[in-house]
Amino acid sequence: MVRTYAWIVILGDHGLINNLLLDIGLVSGPQPLINNRVAVYVGIVHIMLPMIILPLVSVMMAIDRSLMVAARSMGARPDAPTAPQKYSLIVLAERTY
Repeated sequence: MVRTYAWIVILGDHGLINNLLLDIGLVSGPQPLINNRVAVYVGIVHIMLPMIILPLVSVMMAIDRSLMVAARSMGARPDAPTAPQKYSLIVLAERTY
């Protein structure tokens, strides 16, 4: 609830972004930043992102490191990881054994 209210303060008619645009002189009046599709997307992503990231990190932490070694022995190139491997390597590199 607090994060949602923070977006209202930032994107509102007298919010931080509109005040900044008015002070700089880029616009002559407040812009409708809050009641549109982009504002809804920003709010939904900000609210739902932790619920997406936390399960993904827990699953990636449970991946056995020997799977990487097995993939390399089957011909996977270690210097050219695929897109999911790029992100999972960051999490796996932080694991200590």
